[in-house]
Amino acid sequence: MPIDYLGSADLSETNLTRIDLNRAKLHWAVLRGADLSGAYLHEASLQDAHLQGANLTKADLRGANLRDANLSGADLTKADLRGANLLRARLIEAKLSGADLTGADLRDAWLTRATLRDAKLSGADLKMASLERADLTNAELIGANLYDANLCGAKLSGANLAKAVLAKHQYVGGSRVLLFGADLIEANLRGTDLSGAKLS
Repeated sequence: MPIDYLGSADLSETNLTRIDLNRAKLHWAVLRGADLSGAYLHEASLQDAHLQGANLTKADLRGANLRDANLSGADLTKADLRGANLLRARLIEAKLSGADLTGADLRDAWLTRATLRDAKLSGADLKMASLERADLTNAELIGANLYDANLCGAKLSGANLAKAVLAKHQYVGGSRVLLFGADLIEANLRGTDLSGAKLS
């Protein structure tokens, strides 16, 4: 049976593997280090939730509200985050390899040192997001909005940035941005400072 309300509950280190939390209300819930691998969190409300170090591998988070949530160090490998609201979410050093973030709202999100290898970010809104030293190797960023995002030291080797908006980066210059093999077809680079970038 689905659980409807767990707001402010402290479920740290709890085993919640494959639990049904679809559309559950989990505002301010404390789930630090919890095992939510394979969990069903479709359209769940996790606003301001504490998910540091949580295991969310292959979790269904489609359309979930993770606004202002703390997911630092969380494992979201191959998680489904299509259309999720991650506005201002903290994803510092989070593992998002192979995750599907198509159309996700990541404005002002903190993705510093996050691993996003092979992640799908097409149509995602990353305006003013911090991607400093993030690994976006082979990531799909077709039509993504990276306006004013911080890409200092980010790895974009083999990334597909076709039709992406990369205008007015203020933090790219002075730090090497790796763009080996990146697909920049029709990318909007107006006003972007790529000094120090390697474009081989």
